Amino acid sequence: MNIANALLDRLALGWNSLQTLTITQHLYARYTSMRDRDQWALKVLLVFMACVFMYVLLLKPAHEYAAAARSSAENQQATLSWMKANAALFKSSQSSVLRDDGQTLLGTASEQAKYWGIAFKRFEPVDKTSMRVWLEGVSFDNLIQWIAGLHSDHNITVREIQLDQQASGALSASLTLQE
Repeated sequence: MNIANALLDRLALGWNSLQTLTITQHLYARYTSMRDRDQWALKVLLVFMACVFMYVLLLKPAHEYAAAARSSAENQQATLSWMKANAALFKSSQSSVLRDDGQTLLGTASEQAKYWGIAFKRFEPVDKTSMRVWLEGVSFDNLIQWIAGLHSDHNITVREIQLDQQASGALSASLTLQE
């Protein structure tokens, strides 16, 4: 209750100081000198402007936020449906290709990538013996050493590669790894 009383006291103080301003007194004098019909028209105009103000500041942003949230939910639902529909494909492609050391191509590549400080942004299987990997923010030296280690230690080769230099000097890369 103390907070509400303090807020009301501040509003009353602000209202009193607003009434003592000469411009406020001048505007009130002009308002009282208007005919009743003009005063009524001004009140209607002020109510209309208050409604427009409320719409622009509160209702329109809330409506836009709700529309954006609805669209995001629909996109996420579509992604979930796609993931459920393709779950069996990804499970079978991961478990069917085991390397000599008992790991999948993905497991071997990601284990070696961690050693060189490389994180996969995205990956997807291409077929039973290859997969596509996207990387961002990778140094050229680490990328080359990772690729060389995959080839020499695990007989994994790069079938396709696309490199783009980022503004920071690091690379973004897209590779197709093949056993």
